[in-house]
Amino acid sequence: MKERKTQTTLADADASVAITKATQEKEVAVIQAEREFEVAKLQLQAAQNLAEAVVAGGKAKADVIVFKNAAEAQGLKNAAAAFGDGHTYVRYLMNQKMAPSITYVLSNTDGPFADLIRRVMESSKGGKK
Repeated sequence: MKERKTQTTLADADASVAITKATQEKEVAVIQAEREFEVAKLQLQAAQNLAEAVVAGGKAKADVIVFKNAAEAQGLKNAAAAFGDGHTYVRYLMNQKMAPSITYVLSNTDGPFADLIRRVMESSKGGKK
C-alpha cells in the first residue's frame, strides 16, 4: 500500500510537471505568435508607406511633365500670337531653319520655291498673305 501511495504521488508529480511544462510551452508559443504578428503589422505598415511614397513620387514626376508641357505650349501660343497667327509663325520658323543653308538661288519666278521667297518679301513690306 505504501508503494502504491508512492507511485501515485510520483505519478501526480509527473502529471503536475507535465501540465506546468505544457502551460509554459503554450505561453511561450502565444508570446512568440504575438511578437510575429506585431512584426508582420509593422512590415505591412512599412510596405504601405513605401507604396504611398512611390505613388507620390510618380505623381510628382507626372505633374512636372504636365506643367512643363503647359509652359511650352503657352510659349508657342504667345509666339504665334506675336506673329498674328500660327501660319506666319510656322513660316518664320521654317525660314529660320532654311535660311542658313541657302547660299544662292537658281530658280525661275514661278513655282513653290519662288512662292516662299515672294511671301517673305511681302511679309517684310508689311503685307500679309
